[in-house]
Amino acid sequence: MFLYERSLVICKKQENTGDYSFKAEVKLDALLIEDEKSKQNRFSLKSRDGRFLQISVLSKESKMNWIREIKRTIISLQEHVLFI
Repeated sequence: MFLYERSLVICKKQENTGDYSFKAEVKLDALLIEDEKSKQNRFSLKSRDGRFLQISVLSKESKMNWIREIKRTIISLQEHVLFI
């Protein structure tokens, strides 16, 4: 996953080359985050168009970093819209 401007870009790493191939793009302004409290390394992302992604990361710290950065970006986008 990559945070890129106003989107979350989902890619898959190609083991043989190390390159990434594009899989999906989810606009952040249509995204809801659900922290799965019972799972130390997992959270879910739901888009308003019905797409659902369950994200597993290596550690609780990594999970919290991803959630914090996604929320920060969403809030920044919302503030930008308010000032236009």
